[in-house]
Amino acid sequence: MHRHSFNHAKRFFVFGSLFLGAFLCSIQSTAADDLASLQAQVDSYLSSNMMSEVDSLLSSYSALKLGQTYSPDSPVPPKSDNTDATWKKMTYSDASASQLIGYASDQCVSHTTYDQLVAKGVKVDKTKFNNARDKFCKLVHAAAELKHRYDKYQAIKKDGVVLVKRSKSDKHDFHGLERTFAGGMDLVYKPDIANTLSSGVHPDQTFEYNSWIKWSDESPKALNIIKKIREMRNDQANNCEGARFQVIYGKEVDAYLYLDVVNVSSTKVTIRNCIKAKFNGIHKGHAFPAVTLDAPFGYLYELEQMKDSKKAQLKDNIKNKVVSMVGANQEMIDLLKKLK
Repeated sequence: MHRHSFNHAKRFFVFGSLFLGAFLCSIQSTAADDLASLQAQVDSYLSSNMMSEVDSLLSSYSALKLGQTYSPDSPVPPKSDNTDATWKKMTYSDASASQLIGYASDQCVSHTTYDQLVAKGVKVDKTKFNNARDKFCKLVHAAAELKHRYDKYQAIKKDGVVLVKRSKSDKHDFHGLERTFAGGMDLVYKPDIANTLSSGVHPDQTFEYNSWIKWSDESPKALNIIKKIREMRNDQANNCEGARFQVIYGKEVDAYLYLDVVNVSSTKVTIRNCIKAKFNGIHKGHAFPAVTLDAPFGYLYELEQMKDSKKAQLKDNIKNKVVSMVGANQEMIDLLKKLK
C-alpha cells in the first residue's frame, strides 16, 4: 500500500474509534442520567412527606364514617304500576373507581411494579413501595366515592327521589249501579336537604304526592301536591286513614285519596294509601298493601354533608393528590421505557 494511503486509513481508523467511543460514552451517560432520574423519582414518590400527605388524606376520609353508597343511577324510578324504585348498592372495583374519576384505564393495574424498577437497577424497598401503591389505590377509591356522593347530592337536590308507584282499578256495584273506579299514585321525596337527619326524616321534610282518580268513563283527575311529613305521619293508625285529599267533588260522586307515612327510619319508610268513593249512598274503597321501601334518609344526610366546605375541600384534595400521583407514576413509566 502506498504510504499516503496507509496514513490516510490510519487517521480514519483513529478518528472513527474516537467517534465511536464518544458515541458509546454518550449512550452510557444518557442511560445513567435516566436511571438517576428514575431513582430520584421513586425516592420522591416514597418520601416521608409524600406518605404523610397520603396518610393524612386517608385518615380524614376514614373519619367521615360513610355508610352504604348507592349506584349513580339509584334509585331507578319504577316504570310500571305497583312497583317500587330500585336501589342498587354500589361496589367499586379498581377499574370502576378509576373510570368514575375520569381515567379510561385501571390506574392500579397500570401502576409501576417493584419488579420493573429493580430490573432496571433502581434501589427500592419492596415493602415500602407496595405499601405506597396500596395507599394510592385506596386514594383512587376514596376520590371515586366522594365524587359520586357529591354528584348524587346535586342531582337529588334538583330532582328529588321517586320511591314508589301504585295503581288499582275495579268494578263495583253501587246499589245496582255498576261503575269502574280506579286510582293511583307515585311518591317523590323532595328533600330540603338542610333538614335531613341522620336518624330519619325531619317532620318538615316534604313528599310530592302525584296521584289520580278515575271514575267510570271520565278522564283521570290528578292531585299533585307537596305535603310535609308531619301532616302525613299516622304511626298509630291500623287502617288507611291518614291525610285525606278530596279529588272529585261530585255531582255524582265524591272521591278521596288517603295517605299514611309510617315507621320512618334512616333506611326505611312504610307507605300506606287507599282511594275511596261515595256514590249512590255507598262507600267503596281500594286499599293498597302497605309497602316498606328502601328510603335512604340516612344516606341523604351523609350526602348533605358533602356541601360542607371542609368535606368538599377534602374531596378536591384527594382528587388532586390522585392526579399528582398518576402523573408521577407516568413519569416513572416513561423513564422505564427509555431504559429498555
